Amino acid sequence: MAELLRDAAPEKVTLDVVDTNRDSGRADPDQVNDVPTIAVGANGEPGRIRFQGLPTGTEFPALIEAVERVSRAEHSLNAVSLAELAKLKEPTEVMVFATPT
Repeated sequence: MAELLRDAAPEKVTLDVVDTNRDSGRADPDQVNDVPTIAVGANGEPGRIRFQGLPTGTEFPALIEAVERVSRAEHSLNAVSLAELAKLKEPTEVMVFATPT
């Protein structure tokens, strides 16, 4: 699926497939602790948005939206959310679970 996404826009999307058994250190910058994981980042930066497991069903539209938002450096957070996030003093991980309704 990741290859299809890359092939749809090869001038804009790159794909690095990492075998964590053979090159465990390569997954460190993207903080990939579990496989399969898709890390979405911009311009060679570590992926700050990560999808664990296969993004099928309800997760697939979220993956496409993440790729689009990262490519535009867009977050769509409101001013109140940004102000609350600015109060954080140390790195914080936010996990979102996509489930069908």
